[in-house]
Amino acid sequence: MAVTACMAQGIKLRHDTLRVYSTWQVLMSDSPHLLLENPLMTNYEQSNRFDLSTSGGQSKNYINATIKQAMAVAITNDSTNEYFVNCAWLNHNMKHGAGELGRNGFLPFFFNDKMACVILSDYFFPTRWETDVVIYTKIYHLDFEQSRVKEVTPKYLIDLLGRYPDLRMRYEGNRHQKDADIIIDFLEKYMNRIADDDTVPYIDEILTENE
Repeated sequence: MAVTACMAQGIKLRHDTLRVYSTWQVLMSDSPHLLLENPLMTNYEQSNRFDLSTSGGQSKNYINATIKQAMAVAITNDSTNEYFVNCAWLNHNMKHGAGELGRNGFLPFFFNDKMACVILSDYFFPTRWETDVVIYTKIYHLDFEQSRVKEVTPKYLIDLLGRYPDLRMRYEGNRHQKDADIIIDFLEKYMNRIADDDTVPYIDEILTENE
């Protein structure tokens, strides 16, 4: 989210390592198709997504094309991993809702082997000074089983948590259930719970069935 915030100001950043993943399966096995050092991250048109490129060399066009066709990328900076999903890949695999996230560039997301969510931030400048910025954050569930992208509102989260009544009761009893950090907190609790639930299918199994 810190990286995304920097993008709102059109800043060019240098990072330690970029790992490029061609499919969900190689993402989960952490077997990147491509590994780059210090790629260039830029964003000139959209405040909630960014583009990646290399700095030069004979293979520049090939590498940039590979990045654009990737399923996801991971950026390692100061030993911290940040993951980003390709909007073009989402639009190819989702029948409903992906267009709301955009069709180009990469968006931050968090996931495990059974659930994935995208973070979309909109930036509003109430004054002419770029330092006066209000950030509105929305979370979207990538429902591969239904081939749709759905905004995680309090109502939608309550429906998800219905699988586990104790989590649902704790969330419904929270006075700040509309806050983004509370939604993310309970999403993570839900994702941890389904990770050990044999009744919930793995994403790679769903994607394989949909091929």
